Amino acid sequence: MQFKYDIQNLGPVLGTLRKVKNSVKHMRAFFKTAGGLIIESVTRNFMAGGRPKWEPLTPSTIRRRRQGEGTGAPKPLRDTNVLMVSIGRPSKDGIFEVGNKEVTVGTNVPYARYHQFGTRHMPARPFMMVQKEDEQKIVQAALDEIKKAAK
Repeated sequence: MQFKYDIQNLGPVLGTLRKVKNSVKHMRAFFKTAGGLIIESVTRNFMAGGRPKWEPLTPSTIRRRRQGEGTGAPKPLRDTNVLMVSIGRPSKDGIFEVGNKEVTVGTNVPYARYHQFGTRHMPARPFMMVQKEDEQKIVQAALDEIKKAAK
C-alpha cells in the first residue's frame, strides 16, 4: 500500500513554509529575547558563585580586600559587582547588539578576560557561559517565534 503526497498537495503547507522562511531571515525579535535569556543565565552564574562552582578566593586575596559590613568574606567576582552588572547592560562597559541573524552579549570591562580564562596566578572562573537549562529556554523561544510566523 502506498500514499503519494507530492508538491501539488502542498499548496497550503508551502504558503506556511514561505512565511516561516521569510520570518527566519529576520529573527531580530527572537535574538533580542535570546540575548535577555543569555544575560539572565550569566547573571545566575555570578549569583551562584559559578556554575560549576568557582574556586574560592585565597586567604591572601581575602586579606587584601575590604570586608563588607555583615557580609563575611568577599565572594569571587563579586567584590564590586562591576563585572556582573556590565554584562549586556546599556553602559560604557556592556555589550548588547541585536541583528537579524545574531545577538552579541558581553562586557568591555578590561579585566573580564582574566577572570574568564584565568592567568598564571589566578584560576579561571568562567562566567560567560549559558547553562543547559537556559539553552533549552532559548530553543523554546526560537520555536515560539517560528510558530508565531507560521500563523
